[in-house]
Amino acid sequence: GMEAATGEVAGRREVGLELGGVDPRLSLADLDLSGRVTAGALELEWSYRGTYSGGAPPSREVEERFSRRQAGALTYSPKDGTVERLSAPRQPPALVSFPYRQHGRWREEGWSMGGALVRLRSDGTPDKELWLESWPAGVTNHAAREPMSRAVAWRGEDVEPSVTGAGDHLFLRPTRPPGRHWRVVTVPDGGDAGQVPFADGDQWPETSEGRVYHLATGAGGGLVLRAVELASGRHLWDRELASAGGPGPPPPPPPG
Repeated sequence: GMEAATGEVAGRREVGLELGGVDPRLSLADLDLSGRVTAGALELEWSYRGTYSGGAPPSREVEERFSRRQAGALTYSPKDGTVERLSAPRQPPALVSFPYRQHGRWREEGWSMGGALVRLRSDGTPDKELWLESWPAGVTNHAAREPMSRAVAWRGEDVEPSVTGAGDHLFLRPTRPPGRHWRVVTVPDGGDAGQVPFADGDQWPETSEGRVYHLATGAGGGLVLRAVELASGRHLWDRELASAGGPGPPPPPPPG
């Protein structure tokens, strides 16, 4: 853990968590793994597509069965070390979204936030409005229901959206011409939360207690964890994670 005020390491704990039901031949790089801390507990969700490894060419039925997306989830309490396995990831049913980044990956499905299902949708007009829409969590046929809320998250230039792991903030940056700030809006109401400086290579933005934390390139060319005040965009501190030339996060795959 790190001190929020300074970025200094306050303590370290290594915990081995068994992801039940995962093919042992897979590595972590094969998993779509995401995590967040809520109410003092770590929540982990993972998914992957199975692969057929038999000798003979599979039938269509076998191929479809192996290619289905496998998933799981658990919560871990650092206080007492207990692990609770969840029967299924707490993810919304299939809900197509305008592509966005989350945990460094491109995604095209909606996400859960505060008892609602949320997605991004482009209206396809010349103004290029990007809408933030939400439905009650129990709704399954979204095409037959109007969203309970719709807010204009972006208007105009082409944009690259990023969603925090908790799904409560949306970071928006124009790509043509390249923007030097993230515009931050709250989810699902689309309220203006502030602007945060952006530089090439910045990614994985997360928010906590009025601050933004994200990966960035430091003054010496190494990988750093950067803390910024959300309301003002003021830089607070950098904490080096890897020196220049050392290993860094892999680039996110292209959407689709």
